[in-house]
Amino acid sequence: MKKLFSLLSVAVLLFWMGSCNKAADPQLLTDISTFETDWSGLLSDVSNLGNAVKTETANFDAKIAEAKAGTETLKGTAKTQADSLLNLFNDVKNRSAAIGTGADGILAKINDITGQFQSWKEKVQKMEIKTDAAKTDLANYKTQLDGLKGEAGNLRSSWDGAMSMVASLSSAITALKAAPATPAKTATGKPATKPATKPTTKPTTTTTTTTTSSTTLTPKQVEEKMQNVRGNATKK
Repeated sequence: MKKLFSLLSVAVLLFWMGSCNKAADPQLLTDISTFETDWSGLLSDVSNLGNAVKTETANFDAKIAEAKAGTETLKGTAKTQADSLLNLFNDVKNRSAAIGTGADGILAKINDITGQFQSWKEKVQKMEIKTDAAKTDLANYKTQLDGLKGEAGNLRSSWDGAMSMVASLSSAITALKAAPATPAKTATGKPATKPATKPTTKPTTTTTTTTTSSTTLTPKQVEEKMQNVRGNATKK
């Protein structure tokens, strides 16, 4: 009886030792390690983005003030364009603040999921979760990882676009301030109408024609005159 009890004790001990030495599936543990590396990369990317957004957003007011300085003296179209660009500057500032809020939201999700994951991982290592169930759980974590990567990628694209816009706006406003002022146009009156001058009337030239009366005498009349002349001479 004692011998049988001893054999049972040895069997229980061996079973217990075997249970304690049994490890989780090696491939599952490798997949978990790979997931943790990707997860840490996501955390780093979002943290860096959030810090960059906060730093730039804090300097936005100073940048806008710098861009605005000197635009007060612009006139006409240049002034209108400068005011429009400054309004866009404020829009970019608001958009950047929203990007920062989005980054904080992703970080909150990451922290929440990280806590759940660590608790789950300990159970897997202790074999408290069966391998097949653990693989399904890990697949769900990967899906969440991909979703958050997508959100972070969208935020990064929005942020890069905002920074590109800031550079363009700053350059455009600087160019407006540096451009020479356009001289004001002076009202040019219509040229004075040249008074209509009546053509000088050519004076009428009166040609006086002297008519010389030349009377043609007949021979008889000539003779009579001659006789008169002779008679007059005799009388003398």
